[in-house]
Amino acid sequence: MINEHDIEAFERFQPSVQLELFQEDININYFDKVREFHTAFNHPFGIDFEKISPNEFWLRWRLIAEEFKELGLEFQKADEFIVAGAKVPEPIRVNILKETADLLYVVFGFCVTYNLPIEEAFMRVHRSNMSKLGADGKPILREDGKVQKGPNYKEPNLKDLV
Repeated sequence: MINEHDIEAFERFQPSVQLELFQEDININYFDKVREFHTAFNHPFGIDFEKISPNEFWLRWRLIAEEFKELGLEFQKADEFIVAGAKVPEPIRVNILKETADLLYVVFGFCVTYNLPIEEAFMRVHRSNMSKLGADGKPILREDGKVQKGPNYKEPNLKDLV
């Protein structure tokens, strides 16, 4: 039931301002955010994959490899605590999150550079991954916990995206 408090809150609500802020928060397009960075910093974007410069191509690889290595170093730091049965300290957890975000950022940067629709590709891979469930609807796991392909697995079709 609506009470006086609800009515007061509704009257204070400024739809044009508050709704815009809310919509911006829920409609994040990571590709566009990284393209904004590329534009601001004069990095290339939208290059036809048929016209790849070896220098730019390998720069993108080095950026990905560099961030992956930095994430790996943070994993090694965390592992010391995990093996000892101790809680991983907050600074290491923060660094793992930061390096993970940096890795995603440079991967998106690769996709922005060569205009690869990574968000659509991700959704198709997600649907494909969900088809890995076993016939009983349960996951099929390898000994180390990696998900295996079930009998209904469907490979993602990405050909029309490149």
